Amino acid sequence: MAKKKAGGKVSPVNSPAKTAEQGDVQAQLSNLRDEGNKHFGAKDYAKALESYDKALKLIPATHQDKPLLHSNKAACHMMAKKYKEATNECTAALEVAPGYHKALTRRAKAYENMGHYKQALSDVQKANKGPGATPETQEAEKRLKELLAGKRPAGNNTLATANGTTAAAKKQQARQQRAQPYVFQAKISLDDETRSMHMTGQVTYAELQHAVRDKFPTAGPLILKYLDKEGDLVTITDRNDLQVALKEVVESADKAAGQHGGPRLPNMIPPLRIHATRAKSEADVPPPPVDEENQFQQIIAARKYIAEQALKQQTKKDEPQEPQEQYAVDQWILDFANLFREQTGVDPDKHLDLQTLGWDKCTAAMEEAISSDKAEPIFKAAADKFQEVAATGMLQWGNVHLSMARKFLDDAAMKGTFKDLESRIKSEFDSAAAKYKEALGIKTDFYDGEMQLGQVDFERAKLAAGFLPEPVRVNPVDEEGKTRSPEKMTELVHEAHQAHTRKALKALKVDGLERSKALFAAAVKHYEDAILLLPAEERNKPIKQQIAGEPPAPDEDINFYAQSLVLIGNLLYEQSQITAAVDQDGWKDMVTKAAKLFKQAGCVSGDIKAALTSHIKHEEIDIPQDAEEPKKEAVKGLPSLAPKKKKAEGEATADKQAAAAE
Repeated sequence: MAKKKAGGKVSPVNSPAKTAEQGDVQAQLSNLRDEGNKHFGAKDYAKALESYDKALKLIPATHQDKPLLHSNKAACHMMAKKYKEATNECTAALEVAPGYHKALTRRAKAYENMGHYKQALSDVQKANKGPGATPETQEAEKRLKELLAGKRPAGNNTLATANGTTAAAKKQQARQQRAQPYVFQAKISLDDETRSMHMTGQVTYAELQHAVRDKFPTAGPLILKYLDKEGDLVTITDRNDLQVALKEVVESADKAAGQHGGPRLPNMIPPLRIHATRAKSEADVPPPPVDEENQFQQIIAARKYIAEQALKQQTKKDEPQEPQEQYAVDQWILDFANLFREQTGVDPDKHLDLQTLGWDKCTAAMEEAISSDKAEPIFKAAADKFQEVAATGMLQWGNVHLSMARKFLDDAAMKGTFKDLESRIKSEFDSAAAKYKEALGIKTDFYDGEMQLGQVDFERAKLAAGFLPEPVRVNPVDEEGKTRSPEKMTELVHEAHQAHTRKALKALKVDGLERSKALFAAAVKHYEDAILLLPAEERNKPIKQQIAGEPPAPDEDINFYAQSLVLIGNLLYEQSQITAAVDQDGWKDMVTKAAKLFKQAGCVSGDIKAALTSHIKHEEIDIPQDAEEPKKEAVKGLPSLAPKKKKAEGEATADKQAAAAE
């Protein structure tokens, strides 16, 4: 229950007797705001927050400076990398001024840093509809749409002339670097030990140096290096070196991804590999630039201030409190949380965001007079949010069980049999389905809940058929002891995936296919029911044909109907593979229907062709040629491509690749 305000509802004071008092308050407000801005300019974020906090206490909830002060506090939290707190401050600003451009763009950046791309995209789209839209915000909207669509983020493009980089190119590159806040994984190797951490694309050398010391506290002075695309170890000395290293990783991943077709895969960037070598003394270690070290110390001070303020807010007024023990969260917990979010798609913070938003709506209604007509719609909005909180909580609970089932499936695939784990796998599937049904019981039009029920039956069907491809595990170090490049790693992962899939298909039997048919049909039914839960305008939205290499337009919304068609197509494609592997009729109709669904969903024709070419019986499929993509003329002097290998030879090569990947 919310605490009652001592003074009741604040209302504007217009009495002439109060004029002098108002003037004093306005003067104090102006001084505190200017003081906070000076501290922020000096990168003293802790003192800036303190000044803005004092200013906010002077003014009522509806004061015109309220949004600006909350937005300034959000900027301080962003510099301290406290993204959760930044979103809360932006939300407070938007409660007073819903279209405030700075608050929308800052909250979008904070959401993106936390991996909440849907919320970030929503804020950026609202900002771009207003008069404050800029090329940077339009670029951010395009990038977020690509992330949500499953595409890799594009690497930075360099615009250059014969005499060097142009001024426009430098501005473009700087813009792209500022618009690269996504989280990436780094693996630090020292001697025979390798440890992992997660950082944003804006990490500085000073931050990395302190983080590595925390990872290897007894190692002594360390020099940090990265392996460039030419295979040389380059010493890291500042933020620019890290930006170059990260850029090479992203570009290598993009280049490798362009060599392989097929359905869209989740966004996956190989980790940045950093090699730590022992130095004789601290003097041999390149020190971080002074501005980076000062910025890092300011961030630490701001985090300390935020923690102190949070502790004060939790302390009851007018009651003596015993000193509270402070707890530090171990880095491995944060690493696991990020890894869990990346691999499973489970967002552990989403229900908290919805709960906070719901409670904010409810509190706003309480502050209105109960008899006011304005209170009722606010309560209704709060009720809708809390309903979504409950449904989302059940959905994510189910996602945890589904992730556990997949983990056991991987273990079974490695063993070559699932008899020992069959009961545990089925139990996790049952628990996941039960939670998804509870979510639909709370919110009957819950699209995500129905889609996840379809996903459970899809996984059950593959289990019933005995289709257990081994998980792909590629050694990052080659036979000569050298670290493989990100491009080579992506290539080996793709090859191993193809080999493991064919190996699993060869092991299938007819009785397994018969057991799986009803489950495949149930999964399709859930997907179709989920489509019916979409609003009519969403189902009837025109589907734009995608073109290879062409990003979505800035004003193009995500088409959930098209994504649903792709999921049904993927299911039919997998069922066709399983049916064809045991030489049963019907597989060709399934793969033909899958291709039609992919085409209806607007998928790139080259991707559809690549998927059909990868089918176990691709030689019996009429694969259409790309009429819209003219063939390039062969370059004179280059040898022609070698003919395709025979089937038996190709399968033998795939088996060798699978063995090498292990």
